[in-house]
Amino acid sequence: MKRFILLLVVIFATMPISAKGSLILVAASNSSAADKRSADYVCDGKTDCALLNSLIDGLASARGGKITLLPGTYYVNSLTEIKRNGKTYKYGIFFPHKPGLVTLEGVGGARKATNLSFNSNHDGAEIVLTKELYDTFTEDDDISIIGSEPSWIYSLANYNIFDLSFIIPGYTKRLVVIDGKYASEMSVRNIFMVSGGNFDSTEGLNPRCVGIRACNGGNNGFNYFISHCKLIGLGTAFHIAGEHLIMEQCTAQRCLYGFAFGEIDDLDSIGEGSRNTTGIHNLTLVNCCAEHVRRALTFGGGQLNTVSIIDFNCEEGDEDVWYCDWIAKDVGGGRFRGYISYYLIDSVTWKTYEGNIWGDLSEGAGEWFRSENLIAPKTGPTKSRPTHLVDLGYPYFDTDLGRMVYRTRDGWSE
Repeated sequence: MKRFILLLVVIFATMPISAKGSLILVAASNSSAADKRSADYVCDGKTDCALLNSLIDGLASARGGKITLLPGTYYVNSLTEIKRNGKTYKYGIFFPHKPGLVTLEGVGGARKATNLSFNSNHDGAEIVLTKELYDTFTEDDDISIIGSEPSWIYSLANYNIFDLSFIIPGYTKRLVVIDGKYASEMSVRNIFMVSGGNFDSTEGLNPRCVGIRACNGGNNGFNYFISHCKLIGLGTAFHIAGEHLIMEQCTAQRCLYGFAFGEIDDLDSIGEGSRNTTGIHNLTLVNCCAEHVRRALTFGGGQLNTVSIIDFNCEEGDEDVWYCDWIAKDVGGGRFRGYISYYLIDSVTWKTYEGNIWGDLSEGAGEWFRSENLIAPKTGPTKSRPTHLVDLGYPYFDTDLGRMVYRTRDGWSE
């Protein structure tokens, strides 16, 4: 009888995914006993990626579906290698070029205990890159903890990543945690991500240690959004390009680059092989935040894109080692253009201030953007015009003159 039951278990485990349905429950090695009993599969803590990759491949080959990770810890301690054009790419969790849309989601949410906690509070599903594997990475490696097969045209990799925490041991190695560079459709929601770096110093911080890298090309109208993500202690929190991306309520904290757009010398190429090398495709960020980062908004080269950034908040303090080198800077010569509305907060005094995000209006000061400090006065007498670091083109209704005046590099245009 025992042999018969064991045979049934083996047959069930090896059945095609499509025969078991499009919803799969997975428990971690340290999940509760009740969750393990309810799960279709249970990870062993040693071959977690191999199991998840097998399930993803089965769903992607069929009609797509959802893999739900029950609360617990899922370990990335091995990599899948893909060779293309003489180059090797390495992946922890791998989405193949197959038509089915696959969702990888956690149960329990992706939250942390306190604002200054650099660890997950372990109440949900978390994906942990082991230190043993992390220590083997070299600068020559091309590593994605989650990613898809490289392609120089629109790929067929379609996936959602929802409600997960990610823990990596440090920020000195080159890697991308959630890598949408070669995805055709990628949506990311409710992600908490943190490294085990030294947050009292920027020493050793590698800008090529990236939290979320967006798609490099077009999404053809499919889902493409990044929302409600908090990324802490990465070299670069968000590396953004592509087209028609919507980001909302995303926070970069204690990173070198908070939000990096397009091609930047410090970072690996995001637009390599993209068919959209020209043309204008809007990127929209709503209510996003940079807290104690060195470079909050950096606009590089690449395809010509328009950017709308609405209600951007930057929190900085003079006493902080993470005080900005720049809040916003254009290092790409106007390849990104658009509108930025923002407000700035001194996190020492918790007061807003009226300066602009471009600093002293020197080179790279955003001539291609219409930027607006939402706190600065918009109307008043001549003597009350803002005088310090005012945005280029900033409008002010002068009640003494009875008309609008605008800020230029040489002062106010009357």
